[in-house]
Amino acid sequence: MDGIMTVKYCYTRFKLFKNEINVSKYRVTFTIGNRSTRTKILTLEENKSTDIRAKLNKNESIKDCNAYVDMYLKNGIKINSKPLLLKVSDASLEEEIKNLGISAITSIDSVYTLFSFSVTTGVTQSHPNTKETKLIYTMKNAPAIPAGLRWVSFLRNEIKKSSQKNQVEVMAIASIVFQEKYHGIWATYKNNLSYVLKNLDRNSSYGYGEMQLGLAADLLDYNEQKDPKYLRKTFDLITTNAEVALDLVGKNINNEQIRRNRKLSAFEATVFHNSGLNGLNSYVNGEISQQKIVSSVYGRSWQWQNAISEALKGKLVGQPDNCKLDSCNAYVEEDLTLWKYDSSLPTQF
Repeated sequence: MDGIMTVKYCYTRFKLFKNEINVSKYRVTFTIGNRSTRTKILTLEENKSTDIRAKLNKNESIKDCNAYVDMYLKNGIKINSKPLLLKVSDASLEEEIKNLGISAITSIDSVYTLFSFSVTTGVTQSHPNTKETKLIYTMKNAPAIPAGLRWVSFLRNEIKKSSQKNQVEVMAIASIVFQEKYHGIWATYKNNLSYVLKNLDRNSSYGYGEMQLGLAADLLDYNEQKDPKYLRKTFDLITTNAEVALDLVGKNINNEQIRRNRKLSAFEATVFHNSGLNGLNSYVNGEISQQKIVSSVYGRSWQWQNAISEALKGKLVGQPDNCKLDSCNAYVEEDLTLWKYDSSLPTQF
């Protein structure tokens, strides 16, 4: 009939050939000319999307349309940092299959955008404990997981215990672990070397929380009058018992909170732990430049807050906050290992 227009759509759909990381949800975004529209987060069924479409306006054609997908794990983690491009067509799935004229699986698959998410297994070496790890590679050239994140995941129970006991933000203690263990093996090497050489002093930092030895001794109420070897006693304790070491980190922060009559933010706590009272005062007074923050030890954790939060759940995500999409590929790793006390080890790492 004259005057009746046929409604036009831009269609897309995708399929996962391998889904070993258990992608369970997705969201599709259409860009049509200078406008965009997106679906709500949808459930993935049988590793295939539904037939998704966006209506084309009168002056638009299929040539103006692009479609992208974001995929999510069950816990809500988005596995791709950059939206993944999908094929589009002006025909529904039913029409596409009908047009093929055959029912071969390979022909039907050609109307989908195909993805594959595979899992390999491996062992990491942030510490000597045997690790059970699932490595989940979602894209090529994924960045390495910082050693600090592995430590946060490994010590997540002790971090949470210290947070609760000392009424300190859990992200504060987690961020301190991240920043102090950022270089992984070098922090371990320093502690082990001190153990062998018996070269200990009050101002050097050791242990799971990388706390100054003298400060740790004071918090433990150890001193030379009670025990001439009090520094050695302190060292042995904070390098073998993560629960005690991180409790001291939380206790030190809480002492400052009590003095100020308020909670310290995660950022304030990282400055205080690394630079002491003078450093914290300078930060609170706005006297520290952004350039110095970026280059400082405490600044290491500030750009990894989301990843640190996920590490507290045992999920390692190789993405700093606000990373540039063209240089930050998705990488997710499930860390199944937790710290356990082992009295047979002179130092635990």
